[in-house]
Amino acid sequence: MIQIRSLGVRFGNKTVLDGIDLDVPERALTCLLGANGAGKSTLIKCLARILTPTTGSIRLDGLPVGTFGRHAFARKVAYVPQSVPAQTSLTVLELVQLGRIPHLRGGLGRRDREVILSVMERLAVAPHAARPVAELSGGERQRVALARALVQEPEVLLLDEPTSALDLRHQLETMQILHDLARDGGLAVLIALHDLTLAARFGDGIALLAHGRIQGRGKWDEVLTAASIRDAYAIDAIVGNAEGLPYVLPVRA
Repeated sequence: MIQIRSLGVRFGNKTVLDGIDLDVPERALTCLLGANGAGKSTLIKCLARILTPTTGSIRLDGLPVGTFGRHAFARKVAYVPQSVPAQTSLTVLELVQLGRIPHLRGGLGRRDREVILSVMERLAVAPHAARPVAELSGGERQRVALARALVQEPEVLLLDEPTSALDLRHQLETMQILHDLARDGGLAVLIALHDLTLAARFGDGIALLAHGRIQGRGKWDEVLTAASIRDAYAIDAIVGNAEGLPYVLPVRA
C-alpha cells in the first residue's frame, strides 16, 4: 500500500532520517518503534504530507503521493496526531463529522450519518456527542481524534502515539480495534509507539528506528531482541513470551 524508498529528512545541518526503506502493507498493523528523537513522528508526518522529505520517495498504490489531490489523498490516508488541542469550541459530534468532508458533495447524507454513528459507537464516544471537546480529558480527545480519522473511511491509517494519553483498559481496547481494522477491514495501519509490549502483542510487523535508520523490521521476536533494544534505547531489557503473550521489561539504563 505504501512504499518508502531512500527517504531522508534534514532540518538545517541535522539529519533526522537517512535512507529509510519501508513497506506498509494492507491488512496489517505495522508498529514503528524507537527512542525519543529517533524520527518516528517525522516519518509519520512525511507519509501524511505534513512534512516534505529532503530526499527519497513515497508511493501510495504505486503512485507518488504528491500526485493525489487534497480530497483524493484524504479519502486514502487518515492521520491521528500525537496530541489533540483542547482549544476548540466544537462539540464531539461536530469534530468527528469533519472527517466526512472528503466524501461530501453537499450536506451530510444518510450514509454519512450511518458511518459517523457506527464509528462513534465502536469507539465509545457516542455518549459524549454533545459535549464540547474542550471539556474532555486527554484520553477522551484522543479517541475522538481516532473517530474523526476513521469516518474518513481511509485505506491507510497513520497514528502517532495513539495510546499515550489512554489508561490501560483503553490502550488494549484501542490496539485491538486497530488490529481488527487492519485484518478485517483491509487497512494499512502504521502506528508510532513507545510501548514495546503493546507493539509485540498487536503488531503484525515491527520497524525499529535508531540513529536515523531502520535498524530492524519483521516479526516482533525477530526485531525486539535484548541487543537491538540496547542499541536503540540504551537500556537492558528482558524479552519473553508468557502463554502466548509477549512482553518487554526494561531492567536498567
